[in-house]
Parts: sequence; C-alpha cells; structure tokens
Amino acid sequence: MSEAWCRWRDSLPGTGNAVEAGHVVVDPLGALCPCGMRGCLEISADGRALTAEAPGDPAGLLGRAFGGEPPAAARAAAAAEHLGRALAILTNLFDPERVVLSGLLGQYLSIAPRRIHAELSVSVVARARSRVVIAGSLANPVLIGAAQQAFTRLLARPRLAAKFAQVRMADRVPGGGFAAG
Repeated sequence: MSEAWCRWRDSLPGTGNAVEAGHVVVDPLGALCPCGMRGCLEISADGRALTAEAPGDPAGLLGRAFGGEPPAAARAAAAAEHLGRALAILTNLFDPERVVLSGLLGQYLSIAPRRIHAELSVSVVARARSRVVIAGSLANPVLIGAAQQAFTRLLARPRLAAKFAQVRMADRVPGGGFAAG
C-alpha cells in the first residue's frame, strides 16, 4: 500500500504547497479568501477576522478583548473557535503530541482557551490521547512537526528509502512521469 501511495503522490504535478494549514476551511459560509475558497483559517482567524466588522488595529482589539470589552472579546472568541476547528482537522491528519501556537494564534489561547479546546475535543484522534496546546515562539512555525513526522519513519529505515528510490526509478517512463499500474 505504501509503495502504491508513493507512486501516486510522486506522479502528481505539484508546486510543493500541500498542507497549507491557513487554507483549511473552518467556515464554509465564511468570508472569501484570496485563495478562492470561503472560510479558510487564514481569513477566519487572522487580523482580518478581528477587524472585519470594525476596522482598527488587531493588537488593540486583542487588548480590549483581554480587558473584557464584549464586542472585542466576542470577535476574538469566534476567531479562536475557528482556530480550534482547524486544529481538530490537522490533529486528525497528523496526530501531533504537541501544538505550539505563535503570534496572534498564541494570543487566542490566552483569550479563549475553552473555545479552542472545545473544538479540538471534537477530533477522534485528539480524544484518544490528550494533546498539549501551548503558546510559544518559533523561528519557522509552519507545520514543523508535521514535516518531521512525515519523514521520521522513512529516515529511521534507510533501506526502505533506498527501496522506494529504486521503485520510482524503475517505473519512470521516457519523457517524465511514471507508468500506471
């Protein structure tokens, strides 16, 4: 099965932008995202989501949310809920032990942790084993753990990696691509 999946995956024309977490749909009826979809995490939980109804500075709105101002707290809580929904989806896909939220997303954890954890608890994978969700700062925060997780097994078994390389070379057809089969 793994061999077949590798053949399929390697035969797809791609740009290397797979698993763009900002474009996980968290609100199908939400705002139009620059990617063309509606309700992506990026448009539903970033500064645009906070300032959509009342233009202003996202940092200022978060400060007011921390202070308990109802409209600001409601917008931050809605964005946190969307974040939690995305985390549930990504947890189902990648099964991380720990999730580190940085920047604006990390601030949502301080403002509305219950909203994030309530959405995350919908995930079957997350319920099977408790997930650690923390706010922190990372130099390159975009799905570092997911990329590492994807290659851990392969790198731990170099002979398997060599076998996949041989299979791929044997299936290559003149002109590029791979033989179907």
